[in-house]
Amino acid sequence: MDKSSNNAATGGITAALVVLFLYVGTAVKNSKLFFMFISTIVMVIPYIKCSIKAGLLTYAASLALSVILLPNKVYALVFGFFGIYPFIKLISEKKNYKASLILKYLWFNATIFAVYFLFKDFIHLKGFFSLMEGEIVLLIIFEILFYFYDYIFDKFIGYIKHRLLKL
Repeated sequence: MDKSSNNAATGGITAALVVLFLYVGTAVKNSKLFFMFISTIVMVIPYIKCSIKAGLLTYAASLALSVILLPNKVYALVFGFFGIYPFIKLISEKKNYKASLILKYLWFNATIFAVYFLFKDFIHLKGFFSLMEGEIVLLIIFEILFYFYDYIFDKFIGYIKHRLLKL
């Protein structure tokens, strides 16, 4: 199989997996974040196996298919913000460790604030905490979860490179 066919197949399978995971995330009541997490991790495959261009095309295709096929368009649009993380991660990690960490957390916080302000009518914290207290606690929880997400992402990338792709 030539390189362009291989890239197209990898991108197509990845996009299908992303849409499948996102669809399951809309159907399963309490696992939306988990399936969003899995769909963004799967997005790293075309970046590693093919190229940055193939990864970005796969991201665009996944996002378009998600908006078209998912019953919950908000969930698809949230993927739009978080699905680009593999690109951000791979680009930022070409820098030194501290710069990489700063870039990833800047991106994460900007994304969290963008998602919150765009979709705050859909996010209900009332009854859980007072509004301001709930937002601060939620942000702290998300910061901690992002650290573990990035750690697991590193392990997945290592697994993909060394076990599946034998790079």
